[in-house]
Amino acid sequence: MTYDSAGPINGFQEAVDGVTFTFATGGQFRNIGAWTSVIDPADAALSFGGGGGNASSFTLMVSADIMLTSFLGFAQQFNTGAIFDVTGLGVASLGNSFATEGFLLSGTPGVNSFIGGPLQLLSGQLYTFTTTNSGFATLSHLTGLEFSKIAPIPLPAGLPLMLLALGGLALVRRRAS
Repeated sequence: MTYDSAGPINGFQEAVDGVTFTFATGGQFRNIGAWTSVIDPADAALSFGGGGGNASSFTLMVSADIMLTSFLGFAQQFNTGAIFDVTGLGVASLGNSFATEGFLLSGTPGVNSFIGGPLQLLSGQLYTFTTTNSGFATLSHLTGLEFSKIAPIPLPAGLPLMLLALGGLALVRRRAS
């Protein structure tokens, strides 16, 4: 991946709350500002859609299991907003779109839910965001992702004690025979 804060890039990583998000595309991301959190709304946005050199698809990989609950952003004013699918291992959220419109420097991002509800993303897996209507005038700006970490399932406290007891019984039985 290359990173050039002054121009288009084809990928970048961002760490937030102990989770690293890796974005990549075969094309170029445009309109990226200084990234201080996962697509910070105070900065320029990740623009995608079609035409104008904007990425029509990109991949996302995370370093920990998360639940992606919603996305923030808006469709570019006077353009057709991108309609996009999110696919990957166990995920098929089809027909997502932005509910609000605005201009890149003055738009107010709206919070949007994924079709079918929150998406469970697993560590190390690739998930693809693909525009399904990528015409020349299709453009949207992704300004944020809301997520929560999936807590590991704790080992019940009594399980190690039960295993120790079973081992002790096996040892007593072995000595008795």
